[in-house]
Amino acid sequence: MTLKSYPAIAIAGIGQSIVRNTENGKRVWPIDIDTKKLVVKIVLPFIGSVITRCDAGLSKAVYKEFSRQIDGLALDEDGNEIHALEVERYKNSFKECSEKERKYIKRMLPVDKIAAEIGEENFYFFTYNSFGNTEKVVAELDEFIENVMKQRNADKVNLVPVSLGGTISTAYVNKHGHRGHINRVVGVVPAFDGSSLATGLIDGSFAEFEEDIIPKELKKLTSLLTKKTRGNIVDSIFNALRDKVLSRSSVGWGAIPHGDYESLCAKHKRSPNLERICEENYAIRKDFPAFIAKQKENGIEFFSLCGYGLPMEKMFRRDNSHSDGIVDTSSCSMGALCSDLEKDIDVSTSAIKDRVWFYKGMDHEGAAKTEHLLKLCGMLLKDNSITSVYDNENFKQFN
Repeated sequence: MTLKSYPAIAIAGIGQSIVRNTENGKRVWPIDIDTKKLVVKIVLPFIGSVITRCDAGLSKAVYKEFSRQIDGLALDEDGNEIHALEVERYKNSFKECSEKERKYIKRMLPVDKIAAEIGEENFYFFTYNSFGNTEKVVAELDEFIENVMKQRNADKVNLVPVSLGGTISTAYVNKHGHRGHINRVVGVVPAFDGSSLATGLIDGSFAEFEEDIIPKELKKLTSLLTKKTRGNIVDSIFNALRDKVLSRSSVGWGAIPHGDYESLCAKHKRSPNLERICEENYAIRKDFPAFIAKQKENGIEFFSLCGYGLPMEKMFRRDNSHSDGIVDTSSCSMGALCSDLEKDIDVSTSAIKDRVWFYKGMDHEGAAKTEHLLKLCGMLLKDNSITSVYDNENFKQFN
């Protein structure tokens, strides 16, 4: 019997979608800071801070100007976009995309390696506002899936969430899984339970890491300031991003690991509507076994390909847990016990313990260059012949 192959839709990671403000055509994500305007706005308080050897309003000036420059991403109290934004879309398969589109997608994902197994005509790339409203993104993904099914005359698709795409995939499946449109979800370093990085962005302080954060080209200039003032500047930048965008983004709150979620909620007030959306997605993350069991009834199987054996990036590091540097391995694996870098991972606690593979020492970006992982990803998408870590001896659970 020939096993059926379905189209695969990659769900972009946090830095893989281009978003523009339709009011002025400017790109708002990835953020494009106008350094000349920034310098003009802060030059006077900078001079004052150098002369007085204290923060003479410099960090406040930086906060104000940085807030202005990221205003295109700003959200209202319910988590909705204030400005009319447009995400650059790729509505056709990779094979049918323009050369410009193909070039961009290949920069974001190792399409060639996966397409070698499933065919370029079966590979699609979904983009979205990484700091927007989860309900809006889920609705956009639903429409995208419907269009792909029509294009390929398919009754189902496979989803390939990359990094932040993991939280989008679970939110989508939780709402629409019962419709029978999804065959498999194959995560590539997916943040199914968010990332400690997101916790740090919403609740962290970055002053102590100013040496690592301030660009090299500005080091000579900022060396004229006190260490405390430099720290205040760094904190003001992250505070602006937090106040204008992150603390109001349901996508952002969906990236908070369930173990951190309740404590952060107590510190950050949210509107009833924003809280409702966030709570729905939190319910998934705090009980993955129940979620996976429900989706199995819907005919959906989850798989994941994870990195482990690395500490989290140091400015977000709070413990000695396994990660790929960006996403906690416990998140990527839906609950494997990964609490100590000096100890082996306990897969028995994972909600997908028989369908998760681990790559030691592979950092987050390194997944795109790991041939073994890409081959396995393609095979999992090609058909349903591999159902667990036990089905193919060439693809052991730990690599």
